[in-house]
Amino acid sequence: MDRFPGFACDDGVFGLARQHCRGFAGVIRPGANTPSLNLWHGGGAVALSAASRERTVIVTGAHRHGAALSTARQVADGTEAPATLTLADGGRGGAFVVHDALSGALVLGRDRAGIMPLYLSVRADRIAFATELGALAALQQGDTELDADVLAMYLDHGFSAGCRTPLAGVRRVAPGEIIHIDKRLQLTRQPAATLSPTTRFDGSFADAAAQFGPLFDAAVAAHRDPDQPCSLLLSGGLDSALICTSLTRTARAPVHTYAVAYDFTQKREELADARRIATLCGTTHTELRLSQNALWRHLPWTVWRTDELMDDHAALATSLAARQLPSDTAVFTGEGADDVFAGDGQYRRHAMQRWFAGLLTPRSGGWHTRGLLDRRQRQRLFGAALRAADRARRDDLNGAWASASCRASWLQRAQASELESIFPNTLALKVGRSFDGAAHSVHMPFLDPRVVRFGLALDDRLKVRARTGKVFLREWACARLPRDHVFKRKRGFFMPVSQLLQGERLDRLEPVLCASTFVAQWLNPAGVADLFSAHRATGNHAKTLWRLLQAAIWFSLFVVSPGACPTPSEDPLDWIL
Repeated sequence: MDRFPGFACDDGVFGLARQHCRGFAGVIRPGANTPSLNLWHGGGAVALSAASRERTVIVTGAHRHGAALSTARQVADGTEAPATLTLADGGRGGAFVVHDALSGALVLGRDRAGIMPLYLSVRADRIAFATELGALAALQQGDTELDADVLAMYLDHGFSAGCRTPLAGVRRVAPGEIIHIDKRLQLTRQPAATLSPTTRFDGSFADAAAQFGPLFDAAVAAHRDPDQPCSLLLSGGLDSALICTSLTRTARAPVHTYAVAYDFTQKREELADARRIATLCGTTHTELRLSQNALWRHLPWTVWRTDELMDDHAALATSLAARQLPSDTAVFTGEGADDVFAGDGQYRRHAMQRWFAGLLTPRSGGWHTRGLLDRRQRQRLFGAALRAADRARRDDLNGAWASASCRASWLQRAQASELESIFPNTLALKVGRSFDGAAHSVHMPFLDPRVVRFGLALDDRLKVRARTGKVFLREWACARLPRDHVFKRKRGFFMPVSQLLQGERLDRLEPVLCASTFVAQWLNPAGVADLFSAHRATGNHAKTLWRLLQAAIWFSLFVVSPGACPTPSEDPLDWIL
């Protein structure tokens, strides 16, 4: 990590924080005339200054590359406003900080799609900000408390929605939001730039298809240098296959595709489907097979690298696979299509299911009502503080639903709520954190603003038909891909958690987890022991145990021992304190 020239820095304050900071971190305090600013940036960020050094810009994510970097230079020179950095194409965005030396003001912001995160902590004596939660946890110097409501939601749903984080007093900067901090440390929040369409498309499929083809190819082309090699994670599904067809149409340099599977199971394996698409498109294709031991030992690194308290099983395999990709390549993924074009199963609920789910879960609109734990399980597993927070655990989800336009259809509200409140904290985070090295740039073309607005504007009949989602995208894709591939059943990326939590690993995990600080402070140790017994008897609780395992490691890294950093291959039990 580099201390940026011209700024003071207290090594005692930042000594631990810089272990976590791959982007940038800063603390601003009141001063006699101007605020005192400590500012750092790591290898995942680029720092730029005007010739006069009156303005400094630090950017992360794909803002470090190509046209987005040119925009950042214009902001540093003063020829563009900082707000333009939120408008970078949604599939290649980042976070940024702009410091004006003359006024002493700071501007913080994040791209509209929320590809890269940014966090803020406001206290009486200082304002701290960072691209990693771990940096802020370290800056709090042992004064770290958890938000029980957010923790309860994570244990039930595997993520937290909205702007609250597991660290009390630390909030996320919303996607597209800009925060101005003046020399008196007064904050002004500029509302987030929205990706919602201004009009609705009510034409025919043929009309929509005629518009989408050129639009999609232009969006993909805008994300790459045709002379630079690029890599694509080819899952064997529809979304990455469509990106593959578009990339190979315009590329002059090789397109490298990668498919991921395991060497210990072939359950739900999609290597053959990925191989078929790679052959069809003429890519240089590589198959990666991951072992049980490598996955198990990579878990502490993945939890640390992900930074957020988030349970996406595919994050572990994605992180491990990322280490085998060339470091100087642009990485493309198909994330976002399921929400932009309504492919996920939650969008296919019929009206009676939504009504009944909304009746059981008031204020939810029947959206995201299924958690991992039922009420009885939560009461048995949760400690006193989490039981008290149980009723409020859905407040952020319900707030996201309430903030969506009531004039939109149920499906449109669900898509908007997902893209604004959940996707940036889950799938975008999984991919962005896995490939946020100094040389990688991550591209998600389905989150390009042009594609997002097109997809959200489509009429519901072009999105969901009976139990089939992504209707428009599937029909349109038939012109580029074999029809049987386009309409094969959606399976999603499989992560064999149950096979990682069995035998000797399960036996070793139980006493360590039950005796952990996390369980002692937040859970009922007897309930955790019962969960292990039930899993041995039925084999049905691997997902719950995996979520608790990740939470215990995260708690150790970010609360018990902030600033600690695991290596990419370590025994997870060594990181449960």
